[in-house]
Amino acid sequence: MSLPVTPSEETQASQRTRLKFAFKPRVTIEIILIGSIVFLGCLIRLINGPQPIDDAYITYRYVENIVSGNGFVYNIGEHVLGTTTPFYTLLLSLLFFIFRIDLPWLSLIINTAADAVTIILLWRISKHFLAEFETPAPFEFVTPLLFSITAMSTNWCIGGMETSVFSFLLISSLYFFTVRNSAVLTAITASLAVICRPEGIVLLGLILAYILIFQRRGFLKTLLVVIITSAPWLLFATFYFGNLIPQSIIAKNSATYVVYNDFIEDFSVFWQLLADNPIGHLIGRYTSPSGFNTIMALMALINFPLYLYGTLKFSKLKDRKYLLIPGFAFAFIGIYGLSIYKTPSLIFPWYTGPLAPWLLLLLTVCLAGLWQHLRKLPKLLDKFVQIMVISFLIISVINQLHGYNNGRSYIKTRGYYEQAAIFLRPYLKKDDLIAAPEIGELGYFTKARIMDTVGLVSPEVLKFYPVPVSEQFAGNTIPTNLIIEYQPDYVVGVDIFMRNSLLKSLDFLKDYTLFKSWSDIEANSNKLLIFVKNSTLNK
Repeated sequence: MSLPVTPSEETQASQRTRLKFAFKPRVTIEIILIGSIVFLGCLIRLINGPQPIDDAYITYRYVENIVSGNGFVYNIGEHVLGTTTPFYTLLLSLLFFIFRIDLPWLSLIINTAADAVTIILLWRISKHFLAEFETPAPFEFVTPLLFSITAMSTNWCIGGMETSVFSFLLISSLYFFTVRNSAVLTAITASLAVICRPEGIVLLGLILAYILIFQRRGFLKTLLVVIITSAPWLLFATFYFGNLIPQSIIAKNSATYVVYNDFIEDFSVFWQLLADNPIGHLIGRYTSPSGFNTIMALMALINFPLYLYGTLKFSKLKDRKYLLIPGFAFAFIGIYGLSIYKTPSLIFPWYTGPLAPWLLLLLTVCLAGLWQHLRKLPKLLDKFVQIMVISFLIISVINQLHGYNNGRSYIKTRGYYEQAAIFLRPYLKKDDLIAAPEIGELGYFTKARIMDTVGLVSPEVLKFYPVPVSEQFAGNTIPTNLIIEYQPDYVVGVDIFMRNSLLKSLDFLKDYTLFKSWSDIEANSNKLLIFVKNSTLNK
């Protein structure tokens, strides 16, 4: 026999039913919207297929050596940390060991999955801080939508770089720190971000500083988790490589790129990022003869007050932890700016790609703040400003789609070093040494011993830098004395890297013979050249 239901119980049950029904449609719409954005982001990445850039193949070669039991090495027997992304390398190694699928495709799948989760986390973060602004619900989808289609993310996702996983770890740290308020998960993800890329130390440092200044009680606990998470890699790297600093960072701070000495030109990758929305891609084609985009720089300067306004709005939120967003963005830019001001170097776009979602969050809070002020305006002006804000978002979406060719990325694997590797393979003997300034595809497809003439995996070459002024032509110029001293069996490179050095050296031309060349390989150079040492040719 069932017990009679009291009127109060009936009322409570009815209220619960109505409450559940009332919230269900909105939750369903939110899920559909964010699901659609995730689908769009995955689609635009996967339809392009993998297009690994040369540096990605350096990571792939490390992965193959790890899985084959040769150790964490680029050249077998040489314990040199030539990658700045050990976490990504180990993650790829684990999944490659399990699934044994094509590495470029494996990296694309991992990167796409990381970006998909990042999109969801950006939505949750936006939803959390926008609650104070009482903005319309669509505002919480601004950052996820623009991030899902931005070429700043997509290009390096399909390019096989660690950018997507690094971005995921950074945004995860922000999510656990702000939305979840979990010191442990924040410390774990921030520590892994540092192991994924050294720039992660910026976010970890800001988080620890915030906890020490404003919370105090949780500082030692957070620091302990950081130590526990980081210790295995730090101990391994210290004993295995003898150095915690990747060789690639040491090389780039050893005047290997001395021809890049214009701070404004070097900083141009940040102009592009700061001007990305609403019209970065639309104006990207308008460059000066030197390649510097004056309009892009001007747009970045115009946008800068918007980012400052976003910072002001974050500072007025009840939860001060959201100041981490502008704090990280400006610290990231400032540290890179100081670095290239001190040491001329190349700043590649995938270095700055992880900054994109942080700037989008700043942009979102800026738009939300403007929307919040609309209530104080006359009705006619209110409508006008609403139209302006909506137009800004529509133009931003159109601008991002302009970064593609009918959905296809402009990033393509070059391929000519793979051709050179295929050509060389039948001639290579076990101990042959190839010297080259761009080693990714060449090393991956030949499996030969490689001497990296810019020192990313070959620390012994740094004594030949800076290159004599008379030999300088391009950033990867091969020093003549390096080749004369080490006498590699083959020298492979684009002609601009040899034009004022090897190709003008009588000693080099006496000892080496042009073995093969490819013409018209890219816009800025004429030929890819393979030289063979005469004694190797006569074996």
